[in-house]
Amino acid sequence: MHEESFYFNFIKPSPIREVFNRISKDDSIINLTLGEPDFGTPKHIVDAAIEAQQIRTLKETLTQHRSHELSTFVEEFSHFVKSVLFNHFLVEEEALFPVLHNKVKSLTIENLVSDHKRIINVFNEYLKYVDDFNRSFQLLKNLIDYLDIHAKKEEELFSSVTLSDEELKKIENRVKLIPL
Repeated sequence: MHEESFYFNFIKPSPIREVFNRISKDDSIINLTLGEPDFGTPKHIVDAAIEAQQIRTLKETLTQHRSHELSTFVEEFSHFVKSVLFNHFLVEEEALFPVLHNKVKSLTIENLVSDHKRIINVFNEYLKYVDDFNRSFQLLKNLIDYLDIHAKKEEELFSSVTLSDEELKKIENRVKLIPL
C-alpha cells in the first residue's frame, strides 16, 4: 500500500461535501453554486434590481451636486413641468377630451383628469420640500412613476380611438383657443 493512500483512509470527507452529496441526489433542491441554477432570473427581479440601481445612481448624482447645480436642476425641471407638461394637460382637458367624450368611457377621461391633478399636486409638494433631500427625492420618484403610469394609460386609450377629419379639426380649433 502506498503511503499516500494509507493517509487518505484516515481523512474523512468534509461535512460540506457530505451535505452536497446528499442534496445533489434530491431533484427538488435547486443548486445555487456557481453557474447554477441553469435558468434565467425572473423579469420582476431583474427589473427591481435595475430600478434600485437607477435610484442609487440618481441619489448619488444628486448628492454630489453643489447647491447651485441642484437649484439649476430644480429651476429647469420646474420650467419643463410648468411650460410643457401642464400645457399638455390643459390641451388634453380643453381640446381633446371634450371631443373624445362620445368615443370612450367617461370614467376613462375622468381617470386621466384625476391623474393630471395628482401629478400637479405631487409636483407642488416636491417644490415645497426641495430642500429636504430625502422627502424631495421620494416625491420626485413618485412624480416620475405617476407620469409613467399616466403615459401608459394615454397610449392604451389613444391607440384604440380613431378620429374623423371633422373631429381632428374640432380639436385643432379648440387648441387655438387655449392661451399657452
